[in-house]
Amino acid sequence: MTKATLDAVAAHAGNEKKSPMVKLLAASAAAAQRRLRTASSKLEAVIPSHAVVFDKMMHGKGQAPARVVFRWPGVLMLLDAESGEITCESWAPSMHREMPQAVAFMAQRQRGRPLVKVRFQPPQGVRLVATFWPDGVVRVHAAKGGELLAESEPGQPTVLR
Repeated sequence: MTKATLDAVAAHAGNEKKSPMVKLLAASAAAAQRRLRTASSKLEAVIPSHAVVFDKMMHGKGQAPARVVFRWPGVLMLLDAESGEITCESWAPSMHREMPQAVAFMAQRQRGRPLVKVRFQPPQGVRLVATFWPDGVVRVHAAKGGELLAESEPGQPTVLR
């Protein structure tokens, strides 16, 4: 569910008589938020707070080698290969603008695969798959069929996009 859809639901929420469509959209948004929160807690059980989920050496033409490190829930760091000193750091929402080479390197190395993947089944629910991607986004898919059910904001695993 997009942010524009959620904003439309919120705009109509003040009306005393809610249309069936508004009620349906509100229920859908609430279900997506519950799925996202559950998925985030399942991922956090596997990934401790601020744990490193990506750590690779990047060699660029005409540049000194650097380590690219990505931490949960979405902090990208560039470290000097020799000293280990942090040379650049960025949060997921702004890392594409501030560190485009490191983001491209991380995406290339992952080859379209998530950094972390967890399968779970909520009580009285269908099996779901929670994934954490190099863009810092948590996505929740149905295990059967792969339908996207919820997506977070970059670096904010419990905030519905």
